[in-house]
Amino acid sequence: MASRRDGFQFLRFQGYPRGPRHKRGTLSAILAEGLRMPGHISHLPGSPHIEVYRVDSPISEAAKLGDWINEQMSEARNQVEGARGGSKYTRAVASNSLAIGACIISHPETMEEYSAERFKVFSEETTQ
Repeated sequence: MASRRDGFQFLRFQGYPRGPRHKRGTLSAILAEGLRMPGHISHLPGSPHIEVYRVDSPISEAAKLGDWINEQMSEARNQVEGARGGSKYTRAVASNSLAIGACIISHPETMEEYSAERFKVFSEETTQ
């Protein structure tokens, strides 16, 4: 059966700050949902298929990504030029700074219309 339409149903970009798993809308909560950890996204069955597209990270395993991001952000420092005399100093990155960006793209087909080949093409097109 042909799909109802080409393209995607919706496309959403969102950034998430660091934070604990129990706090909605944080890096840890989003990763826990994606990894289907107990207490997160219980309405979705099965194991997730997660692809990590590395920008500047040695991590390719989604379960380790949150720890790596938190570690890097804890160690990161911003160089700031002071208002008094223009002296430069460093400051830690704010704990509520964006830590991860997510792009959620809804597949336009229903489960009855699902085709592994169609999904492969959809996935390749949307990640380009």
